[in-house]
Amino acid sequence: RNKLLKEYIDKAKINVTHIYLAQLIINGYIDYVLTVNFDNLMLRALALYNNFPATYDMAILKDLTTTSFKEKSVVYLHGQHHGLWLLNTAEEMAKVKEIIPPILNSIKDQRPWIFIGYSGEDPIFEHITKLGRFDNGLYWITHNDKSPSDLVCNELLEKANTNCYLVKGYDADSFMLKLNSALNLPQPYIIDKPFTALKDSLDNIVDIDDEEHFKSVNERLDI
Repeated sequence: RNKLLKEYIDKAKINVTHIYLAQLIINGYIDYVLTVNFDNLMLRALALYNNFPATYDMAILKDLTTTSFKEKSVVYLHGQHHGLWLLNTAEEMAKVKEIIPPILNSIKDQRPWIFIGYSGEDPIFEHITKLGRFDNGLYWITHNDKSPSDLVCNELLEKANTNCYLVKGYDADSFMLKLNSALNLPQPYIIDKPFTALKDSLDNIVDIDDEEHFKSVNERLDI
């Protein structure tokens, strides 16, 4: 299984959704990214902004403290592709059944929840349904006009007093574009001005001794 997943993960590319998410994190609109994927695409997108967030791997976390996770962090609910465990089967997910609920409870307040590209067909969903009412709203972004599964509808979206909403008509990229526009945020530099983004990235990592060299590079690139 590790070998099979590695072949796909090695070929995976950052998409527009990851870049918009990274911008929202950096601008303080997102506190946590929870993912059931194994790949490192979210971390790679943040690295484009020279941002390296706190990362938590539930597959190897054994002990909890009263301190909640750092904000602007990425939480791998099933583990990371290079980790010792890739949680997938019901038996494997049982390893974290005592850890996941307090984690979700500790971060559920103060912010809306947005689900993008998540089917709900894994053991994590059961913990989500037990969180009670989402006072700041839960928004389930379905793929275009496709309806969520009966399980998601019955156990979450259609239950009374959950404050959950279904959003149709978007894929992940178009929804993030709409959200970015509604928040009056500029287009991410990496999309709108890739050479400027490259320059800013280099400016943050080069030594002072290399400034003259990169100045000449910048002039040739006409940045």
